[in-house]
Amino acid sequence: MFAAVPGSAVPLTLARGTVGVELHSEPLRLNIWRGDRCVVRDLGMWAESGTGHDRLITLMEGVLPEEEREDPEPLDELIGQRNASSEMRIEGRTSSGREGSVEVWIPERDRVVIEFSAAQRPYRLGARWAADTDERLTGLGPRHREGFDQRGRVLQLGADRRYTGPDCPAELLEIGGIPQGDYAPVPWLLSSHGWSLWLETDGAGIELGLADPIAVSVRAAAGPLRLHF
Repeated sequence: MFAAVPGSAVPLTLARGTVGVELHSEPLRLNIWRGDRCVVRDLGMWAESGTGHDRLITLMEGVLPEEEREDPEPLDELIGQRNASSEMRIEGRTSSGREGSVEVWIPERDRVVIEFSAAQRPYRLGARWAADTDERLTGLGPRHREGFDQRGRVLQLGADRRYTGPDCPAELLEIGGIPQGDYAPVPWLLSSHGWSLWLETDGAGIELGLADPIAVSVRAAAGPLRLHF
């Protein structure tokens, strides 16, 4: 159904129907397969220290995130693992010694859930994976860009909607429009490469970097990072 990536160590695997997940420990990465095609490649987790909040600009209904963040710490050292027929659990560590755990399960046909949490609660929890050169991305709810393809952008849901209507000054139109808070942020991504993603969270501050690699993160105060592919 799926095969190890050439040159990697023999992976730990989890499968249901035509969908499979494999863990490679050197480096610590996950691949998601659908049939004989790897649709999500080299997915790694990271934690990030920092502080931040959102500032409301009442006049224009804008929401501006104000954050001070340190460099992401990849979860790159495997210190323990457990694999059952229905789930996989990974214990890992970052270069600074912060420990984290990743749980992976396939609850139903065509859906993979990945949940990441870390000790010493960081400011952000995130994941990143490789993007294809011609990959296109859409979703995210209303008015996140006039064009359909969202590829190449960095944005925070809840603080990225833009007004580009007739009352928008030309100087603001040049930078994408007047920033406004989302009335209905939608944490969904749809990819032309054969996957879609729902980011499940109980708080604000979802950030998406839609270049290469693709990166998604949440503020850890809202709980673990939970990805539904």
